[in-house]
Amino acid sequence: RCWIYSPAALEKAPLDTRKRMGVAKFQMWKVEGFLHVQAAGMPTALVVPVYSADGIGYPALSSVLRTWMEARNERWMLFRRYMAFALEFGDGSLRAGGADLPNFQMPGEGK
Repeated sequence: RCWIYSPAALEKAPLDTRKRMGVAKFQMWKVEGFLHVQAAGMPTALVVPVYSADGIGYPALSSVLRTWMEARNERWMLFRRYMAFALEFGDGSLRAGGADLPNFQMPGEGK
């Protein structure tokens, strides 16, 4: 399972970190039809195409993620894999050569 919270939501109600969970902080933006996700500690961003059918990311880009999640889209699975990798290796071990970074780029044309 995974949950996505905005920084504003976490200020109002911080996570209960006593529960067994991992927390990965990330930034997300859209440029020329591609969604970019940069997790803290990761040397590269996830870059995936966003199509017209995915919606425009209104009111927030997280709505694109929700669309992918509900459709069980392969881009959602790639997002989850990237975030899981960030949880495991986002501590800087990638830069030290501790792990090989998989290719998180997805070919395609965004719209």
